This record gives sequence, C-alpha cells and structure tokens, in this order.
Amino acid sequence: MDSNKFKELYKLSDFKPIFDPKKQIRITALGKLFNLKIEQYTGYNVILSNCSYNGNLRIDIAVNKHLIGDHGMIFYHENSCIDMKNLICKNVLRAWNESIIEYGLPKISYNYEVKGILKQCNFNLMIIDFIHRVRVNCFSLYINTIEKLTQIMFDKISFIIRIKDDDHELYYLIFDNETELQKAEQLYGISNMIDYVHEICKQNDIYHAFDDYCPKPEVATKDILLKQGRVMGIMRNNPQFSRW
Repeated sequence: MDSNKFKELYKLSDFKPIFDPKKQIRITALGKLFNLKIEQYTGYNVILSNCSYNGNLRIDIAVNKHLIGDHGMIFYHENSCIDMKNLICKNVLRAWNESIIEYGLPKISYNYEVKGILKQCNFNLMIIDFIHRVRVNCFSLYINTIEKLTQIMFDKISFIIRIKDDDHELYYLIFDNETELQKAEQLYGISNMIDYVHEICKQNDIYHAFDDYCPKPEVATKDILLKQGRVMGIMRNNPQFSRW
C-alpha cells in the first residue's frame, strides 16, 4: 500500500516525536479506539499514538508513565509482523488489527512482493514517556526564546543558554567566566535565574508538564567547558546558534 494512502486511511493523530507543546494534538476516532485497546492489552496509560507504513509498519505510542530510559524512551523493538516473539509487540499489533477491523477498514497484508520475491513486513514499535517528551520539546523548539527572555531579565551579566542532550539536566546555563558566575549569584541568585526559566517553560506548555517540575541546568563557564573539550559537542546539539 502507498504510504500516503495509508496515512489518509489509518490516521491515528497528528502526533510526532517532535511536537509543539503549545499546540493541542488532534486524535482521530480510530486513534481513540486504538488507544483504548492498547490500554486494555498492555496496561499502559496511553495519551497518543501514531502510525506509518513504508513496506514496514511503525507505531509510536506516548504514554503517561515515568519509567524513563534514554531520552524518555520506555520501549523500542523491531520484529516481523508474522513471526512475532515480543509480548508487548504482539499485544499492540493485536490492538491495531482489532481496531481497524472494528472501524471497518481493510486489514493490512503483512507480506509484500519485491521483484517477484515475497517478503515479510517488519513491525517497529516505540513507546515514549509523553510528559518527558513535552519537556524536551519545549527546550528543543523554544531555546532561542528562553535564552533571549532570560538575558533581558538578567541583563547585567553575560551568559548563554543551550540545550543539553541529557535526561536529567535539560539545558546548560553557561557564564562567560567565573567572575560572571559569581556576579550572577551576588546580583540575582542562580536559583532565581533557574526559576525564571521554569516560568518561561510553563508559558510554552499546555500539557502541564512543568507545573510541578522545575528543569535543572548544568551551571558552567565557557573556559571550563573549553578545557574539558565539551564545546564542539554542545555546538553540535545546538545548530540553531551560530555563536558561542
């Protein structure tokens, strides 16, 4: 089946792993049915799901469960749709098959032919922590705004804010040098700067992921990061910034 036709027929929601935390994500009727069946067969509290097809079937599920792995990932697995051994994948595929049948859509064939050779469709399943992904996306999409507003608020010191590729510390608060760091503590208090960033995050989040969670930064200075050889890595993770 053509991937565009699949998307049109079997659309579950507007959900993508990188989504705007300021915008409501629409869920289709098929998506609501599928989410309920996933909950029934797996016990996960499902918030959103989405699917795609390019010869292989991929399903992404966002759940309300704080068992965080790498970058909020709870589960990832790839196996054959026909010879499936993983129980979670079996249950999700069962929920998928039942949902499209109940919704009156044609069942998908998990065999396809390439140059006369019959192949089996693979099934890729990713389950992520929705709340954690909201937090990560807030910094990914709004880091420029977060930095600009914070620099305006605390304008007597020189610092930058950058995304940190880490599950526990979502950003860097980087001062030009140790003198600026000490000056920031004396004039404003580092904790007040962190609280201010927290308030900006809450304004850019309709899902309440920051209500009871204050993101903590790694507080550092440019010269220390340079000595540690970490500058290039930080710049690679922040391509939206041309300056350091």
